[in-house]
Amino acid sequence: MSFYETSRNVRLDEDNRTLRAECKGSDGKFHPTSIDLGMHLGNHNGSFVWHGENFNETARDVRLGGSMLYADLRSPEGTWNAAHIDLNKVVGNDDGQLVNAGIGGNR
Repeated sequence: MSFYETSRNVRLDEDNRTLRAECKGSDGKFHPTSIDLGMHLGNHNGSFVWHGENFNETARDVRLGGSMLYADLRSPEGTWNAAHIDLNKVVGNDDGQLVNAGIGGNR
């Protein structure tokens, strides 16, 4: 299940790579949880790609807007590209825990 609709207090840590939230479990309670997006999300030619890593090393102005992650990502040529990815497509809520639910692809 997509995480955003069953979570509250969704935010990025100051490192701009750790997503934190309180996710609703099957017990009906909200559980504090996190996932390191840098372990799953990369930068390929200035675009987000799931099943990559360390996107944050070539990113600036990283921010959340609902379930959308936005950033300017550096291309191999050194230009900055506005990029976004819907985290609902790649992060899930598994009984109150944020998990990798990525189905691959960009954006």
